[in-house]
Formats: sequence, structure tokens, C-alpha cells
Amino acid sequence: MTNHNISPNGFVNHLIKVLHQKEITILAHDNIDVDAALSGILLSRFLDFLKIENTFKILEPIHANESYTIIKDLIGIDLHDFASTSDGENESATLFLVDHHQTIHSGNVIGIIDHHPTERNLLDVPFVHVGIASATAYLIYEFMQAASFPLSKQDALMIVTAMMTDTVCFKNTKSNPREIEIAKQLCTDFNLDWNLIESYALCLTPIDKMSLDEIITNGAKQYNFSGSKVASAYVQLSKLPDTSIIDTWLQRLAFNISARNIKMYVFLLFDLDNNKTYEYQITEKSTKEIIHSAIISRGKDVMPRIEKMFQGKC
Repeated sequence: MTNHNISPNGFVNHLIKVLHQKEITILAHDNIDVDAALSGILLSRFLDFLKIENTFKILEPIHANESYTIIKDLIGIDLHDFASTSDGENESATLFLVDHHQTIHSGNVIGIIDHHPTERNLLDVPFVHVGIASATAYLIYEFMQAASFPLSKQDALMIVTAMMTDTVCFKNTKSNPREIEIAKQLCTDFNLDWNLIESYALCLTPIDKMSLDEIITNGAKQYNFSGSKVASAYVQLSKLPDTSIIDTWLQRLAFNISARNIKMYVFLLFDLDNNKTYEYQITEKSTKEIIHSAIISRGKDVMPRIEKMFQGKC
């Protein structure tokens, strides 16, 4: 978690000390999403401002998916500009992770900025800033403010978009009233269209245009909890489909459990119209349904609980 005994200024000074005279490769998590991508770009711009040599790289195929479209159409940035092949991996590279704790890519991790709480021991690296926030982009914004970074309109748009996308437009439990006010103030200060950002950031899953496998892997992430592999995905809808369709999704996920050597698949259905989250914990032996009367956060509410489960704490 964030060490609240250190001020943002203190973190910036520590960041400069750790990264001084090093060439940094910034990496977001695989299956990159809006916050991860925009955080990587924002951190790169911030390090440029601090005169720290750096490159933001995306070491996976870039698809024209929802995250790509939001960033290209709303922000005006093409993620292909940051694409790199696996040939770009280097065991001697100095890596800085944004929006995640661990990486499968080659290199020496020197820093982490993330907004996902965790029960795990973090990598033993020189710079770690992990705290509960609406988005990793917001944590980077705090650094920018502390260092008097000259924020541009596009920078502000990226910060607000990441915050709104990762909180379902501040509808889920990760939302923080203070951060909502900051997002609104950024929109006022930089003449940003809140309603336009919201129309993109709701991120409704277009299930009518997706294959079954695309639906059940939407927003997929994989975790390693005490040696047990746990996967997760979600579907975000304004109205849930017929129960028989949901059952088809769950059956396919259950079939994939053994095929992928996964202990559990956590599948989330966000019902925005009724402000509910349907959580399905799928194992080889059973499927457990938990209904939450709120739009909960996967990173803040769900996966830390699942992690404790595999550690025998609940």
C-alpha cells in the first residue's frame, strides 16, 4: 500500500534518485486496458520532464478492441506507436511497471506504480508506490502536481478518461469523492466534455458483436495466488441477457478450467441498469454465484478476497 508517511514530493525525489542515469523501459500489464496504456504514456511524459531517459513499450499484439478504440478516437493516440515485438525484450533492460505488480517479460524491475491492493509480498525493488485510487493514472497525476509538471489538455483528458474508465464512470466502489471532484475540476480547467468522456468510459461490452470465446475472456487477467493460478474476466452490460445465454458462458468457462490448468475462474457480470454485480467463482467441481448490490471493483473488492481464500485466510 502507499506509504502515507511520505509526501508526493518525497516520492518524486525518491523516484529521481532511483532512476537517475538509467534508461527505463515502461511496461503496462499484458491484455492492456485503458488505464494501463494511458498510465504508461503519462509516466513516460513525466520522466521526460524529469530528464530521465525512457521508452514506453507494449510487448503484445495490439488489437482494434475497445481500449484501443477509446484511446484512438477520444484521446487521439494510436497504441501502434508504442508497439514492440518480443525481440525488444532484453534481460539487461531496466523495467518500470505501471498498473501491475509482476511481469513475465525479461528485464530487471526497478519500479512499480499501481492502484491495486494486494496481500502478496511485492517485488523487492527500489521504488514502489501502490495505493488504492480510481486509476494508476491518478497516482501519476499526484506526482505531476508535486513536481509542477506543465499539464496539457491531452494529459488532463488521459487522466480523467483513465479514472472514469476504471470506475465505470465513478459508479463502482473504487470511486473516491475527492478524486471525483478533482476529475470534475480538470474538466473545468481544461474545457473537457464530461458527457463525451462518459459515453466512451462506460465501456459497455458489445456481446452481440463478439464470439463466445471473446465474451468469456473480455478484460481477462491471470493471477498467481500462493502457487495457484486464478483467471478473471468480466462483461459490462446495461441489461443482462437471458439466463440460458449466461449459462452457456459459464459452461464454457468451466470446460476451460482443466484445459488451462487453472484452479479458479472468477467471472463478473456488471448490470449497470440495476446497479448489481454477479460474481461467479468457477472451479472444476462447482460454480458459486454471489450477487452484490453494487458495481464492485475487481481490483479493490474481488481479487484481494480471492487471494485471501487461497492463502487460507477466509
